[in-house]
Amino acid sequence: MSSGPKSHVIVALELLLVSVWATGASAVVYSTPLQPGNNALYQVSGSYSENVNTTEMAVLAVNGLNITATFKDRYYDLTETVSGFWLDIASGQRNSSNLIFAIGAGLNPGDTIPDGPSPPISIQSEQTRGCGGAQRLTNYATFQVTIMIGTRTVQGYWDKTSGVVCSFSFQDPGGELNLNMTGTSLWAPSVPAGPGGGRLDLVPWVLLAIAAIPIVLLLYFRAGKRARKRVRG
Repeated sequence: MSSGPKSHVIVALELLLVSVWATGASAVVYSTPLQPGNNALYQVSGSYSENVNTTEMAVLAVNGLNITATFKDRYYDLTETVSGFWLDIASGQRNSSNLIFAIGAGLNPGDTIPDGPSPPISIQSEQTRGCGGAQRLTNYATFQVTIMIGTRTVQGYWDKTSGVVCSFSFQDPGGELNLNMTGTSLWAPSVPAGPGGGRLDLVPWVLLAIAAIPIVLLLYFRAGKRARKRVRG
């Protein structure tokens, strides 16, 4: 019967179409809006902090999808050191085994973060959280790596729009390290709202205007009094 070979051909075509569809669906286009001069300040804590209080990231160069940045560590004794880091957001290649300071912009849950020779990291969820003085939509991922003393658990939150890291931490049998962004040049800090939803940043200006009313009235009446004296004279 001719129906057998025909069925095999149809099945083969269906499998081919499914394969093509799966390949297209899993393709992720990586991009970055970061530019030289962008910067961000992070609070550092944890037993691995080595007495570092804050670290400031400054983007030096962006070549395609390769980003080079400096990190200026400020210690509690007021000394400073500067280190250079680079990474390629499309391949995951980088010169730091720990810190992924940027990922592709606009990624979604299920998309992957390339991790060099290691398996890619999958974005688990989107979460809105405080980042650099504002509420930002972030991509969240957690993963584990094997190190000499055991297993290290890593988790990160990256700003979805820019891809820059908002919060990054890891923990292993030897200790932990935490970085949390407190300020950045990439966006303006959020303005806090009052109990009734009003803008608190306007309160000082309103109070100043109210306090100035008597002064303005006093100057007005004094000016009027002088003008009347001149007219009488």
